[in-house]
Amino acid sequence: MVARVKLKHVDRTDSGWRYRRRIPTRLVEVIGRVWFRHYFEAKTEAALVGEYPKAEAAFAKLVKEAKVSLSAVETQSPREAWFAAKVEADAMAAAVVGLENDEDDYDRREVVAESLRGVAGKALTVTALMDPERPAPAYTVQDARNIYLKERLGGDEDGRKRLDRVFKRVKEALGDLATFPLMGLKREHARKVRDFMLQSEKKGGGTLSPATVERELNLVSAVVSLALTEFDLDKVVANPFEKLPVGTGGKEALQNESDKRDPLPADVIKAMRERLSSGAVRLPEIGLIWRMLEGTGCRMSEVTGLLVDDVDVSSDLPSIRVQWNEDRRLKTQVSIRSVPLVGDALEAAEEALELRREGRALFPRYSRKRGGDGASQVLMKHLRKITTNPRHVNHSLRHNMKDWLVTADVPELVQNLLLGHTLGGEGNTAYGGDRAKLEVTTKALRKALGLPS
Repeated sequence: MVARVKLKHVDRTDSGWRYRRRIPTRLVEVIGRVWFRHYFEAKTEAALVGEYPKAEAAFAKLVKEAKVSLSAVETQSPREAWFAAKVEADAMAAAVVGLENDEDDYDRREVVAESLRGVAGKALTVTALMDPERPAPAYTVQDARNIYLKERLGGDEDGRKRLDRVFKRVKEALGDLATFPLMGLKREHARKVRDFMLQSEKKGGGTLSPATVERELNLVSAVVSLALTEFDLDKVVANPFEKLPVGTGGKEALQNESDKRDPLPADVIKAMRERLSSGAVRLPEIGLIWRMLEGTGCRMSEVTGLLVDDVDVSSDLPSIRVQWNEDRRLKTQVSIRSVPLVGDALEAAEEALELRREGRALFPRYSRKRGGDGASQVLMKHLRKITTNPRHVNHSLRHNMKDWLVTADVPELVQNLLLGHTLGGEGNTAYGGDRAKLEVTTKALRKALGLPS
């Protein structure tokens, strides 16, 4: 008896096997057809099985791209929709030929407008054809969200999801953001959003903590500030979300959030180092990542996202360059910095450069999107074999570094340069160029770690 292959969405035609799958209804208009078809080159069932994943991947890619296009249309502001309609109207009018007076732009526009009247979704294009000088709609809060998405988030899916989540609350508090004028935002509206967030439910029950509300309001403030700058409105209207107090619990809650992480005791750090260098760890990258975290005070993603070109171990001031790349975004602008490599962290970086790899990533297994989370989970499994204290986490190493710097009497500005914290005032230029900063931070780090200067 011969086994037969049964693959979903595959049928047999006169010309061979075919992958045929219906396009989701909401995407039909975007894609322009009802069915997706892929004709296989395979002549045998074994070859068909091998080629099948390509058809599945092609369908998935088509649907994903259509969803992105549909999302862009659905989140268009009235102003964006108007300019898109004008572009379409101009292109359609310019394509008209055969009129007696081919130079009469009005006649061409009238012909196209007449053909579009009554066509679903083309009312704005008709208006743009017949009244091209009509003033564009005013900027709205939706414009602010959209410009932030374009200029700050790009392809950052996690950032997009967070933006959507936060602005869903803003919409529930203020109403339709596509019609809410940006210049109409007042302090009362900011307070209304804040109060709504404080009463919003969170997963698992209860309401959002003041700390969470403060973080979400910081994002809203950043969105509005960027929009006012990009739209040249910052001299006309102030950002009502700036310095908006959350309440008496806000700062306390933020402090409590920080208190949930304690520096790791010396015996825990020693035990973790011994465990990661033993046979308990299958992947060498994990031990190297931990050693670099311990010796630099960097965030997890700042180490896992490093490229080989970001690591300098041969100069007189060895360092890593923490900067944005296509696989990871940084928390803030001041996070972009050079961090000294000294002592064991330098040795770990040198060992990392010797690892076998394909591509540019220093730690290829963890350089992907959310790779830092993957490395963190692995390290936490090992850390929990040593300590069950819930305040002891990977991020505790940054608290350790902070304590070591404080104990070594390192000035706060230099601490912030090392850890990527906000500098404030003239801090970013206090030590001149990059080399001067690296000299200062190297000296400070060696002192904090008890290494000879």
